[in-house]
Amino acid sequence: MSFSYFDVVWARSLWGNHQRPIPNDQDYYDSVLSALQYHAEQLPLSHHLFLAPVPKAKDFETASDYKSAVQQWNDFATIDQKIDSSKNRLDYIAMAHLMRDIIPSISIPRQKYYLKPPDPSMSNIFIDDAFNITCIIDWTSCFTVLLPTLLIAPGFRHPRDDVDADMASIFKESVIGHSPQIKDVLEDDACWELAQKSRLFMQLADLDGYEDYHQFIQLYTSVHTDLRGADVRGLFDALRIDDTFTSQAKSPVIEDLPASEMQRKEKDYFSHSRSGTEDLARKLSVKAGREAGFVADCSTWSRFLAG
Repeated sequence: MSFSYFDVVWARSLWGNHQRPIPNDQDYYDSVLSALQYHAEQLPLSHHLFLAPVPKAKDFETASDYKSAVQQWNDFATIDQKIDSSKNRLDYIAMAHLMRDIIPSISIPRQKYYLKPPDPSMSNIFIDDAFNITCIIDWTSCFTVLLPTLLIAPGFRHPRDDVDADMASIFKESVIGHSPQIKDVLEDDACWELAQKSRLFMQLADLDGYEDYHQFIQLYTSVHTDLRGADVRGLFDALRIDDTFTSQAKSPVIEDLPASEMQRKEKDYFSHSRSGTEDLARKLSVKAGREAGFVADCSTWSRFLAG
């Protein structure tokens, strides 16, 4: 079973009365982050390992290299059951905490909300021979969003996919051409810059991407333009070792599995692996624990593939 922040918002009262309308943009974004925090505390994190983004096929020269990288990622994630560990959960809680600093920079004064379909993927959009949209699947499940979220150019084949610059430009022109009532707003480039920030923000909050760490860095530096990626990582690391933050954030987090259960799961997993893969995964885990600023991303797997 999968969960989204909408499931969690509905399951947890964020406003005392969870059917009460959200009054403004900042409260909307704040509620989304509250749901993300609750997810990080209590729910399965699936493939989300903050400091080890899932490898992406486009980052490797061959399908074989990509397959090997995914296998190594799985090996690494299995040691100490990293994905649903308290450490990884606290990493996401820290991310949500820092994302709250961004909210004022992506909020707008317009008190209007717009309808958006839940999954504008290629398979859910039907067109005729003249490329006119004739039907959008699941339109009955649409929800209200802020204008910057409405203006997020959908990726194809899936909305989470990277958007080609040319396609984004076509999307922008089409939206402006079909929205005369707010044309003056849409012709402001700042509106579309907010849409890009909203795309990163909402994808992180909804846990709907594959590169959470890198997208978080990209989002934070797009708002705080005086900071570099290393500066943001420094803020993150400082927060993670702050006693006040850690003590408050850790109390509602699900406890780690007993050591015996972790060992059983590791044994079951590696019993089907090639000789040496477990040793390699353990060595990388030790390195991750000792090396400041470590991120197990595509460059890590590429180095291992190169020997």
